[in-house]
Amino acid sequence: MAGKYGVLGKAGDVPHLLKKEKTYPARDQLQSKRKVTAFNPCDFLTEWLYNPRRPVPLFLLLSEEQAALLIQAFWRGYKAELREVQLGH
Repeated sequence: MAGKYGVLGKAGDVPHLLKKEKTYPARDQLQSKRKVTAFNPCDFLTEWLYNPRRPVPLFLLLSEEQAALLIQAFWRGYKAELREVQLGH
């Protein structure tokens, strides 16, 4: 590594030298065991359809009118509860 670039050499040489010295054995073994396969849309669809997914957010399911009614009902309930707490019931 020593040479005209100093004690450590140039930065671009470091990954190549480390690979030569087998400093990354776990990564190298993982890459050698991993199979390279083509994308299969049927496998993707099967996994997407049959594996559990997060539920769709409520704001995407409600219309604007339904969302307004839900917010208004929550607000009326909150205000009524707040009045009861202030009255000491």
